[in-house]
Amino acid sequence: MNNFRKGLIHFLCLFILDKEKRENFRKKYKYERIYWDKIDKYKNNKSVEPWAYIRVRNEASTLKECLNSIIPVIKKGIVGYNDCTDGSEEIF
Repeated sequence: MNNFRKGLIHFLCLFILDKEKRENFRKKYKYERIYWDKIDKYKNNKSVEPWAYIRVRNEASTLKECLNSIIPVIKKGIVGYNDCTDGSEEIF
């Protein structure tokens, strides 16, 4: 199995919470081609709540654009400040 396929299968398994379904998915698609319309039966009925972790150190010039680009898709987030001296903290 090539590294790209292995990485893709691992990534998709992150969204399959049921252990049995996850193992079945890994076994089935280890050597078979993955078709997106066939993946639906492995999905959970729960929606995904994406989080963000942002490390900030003197990013005031780009921070607003960064936040505006991720706010529509994230549900929760954590910001880590690293010795900011340019007012990055005040932007939040």
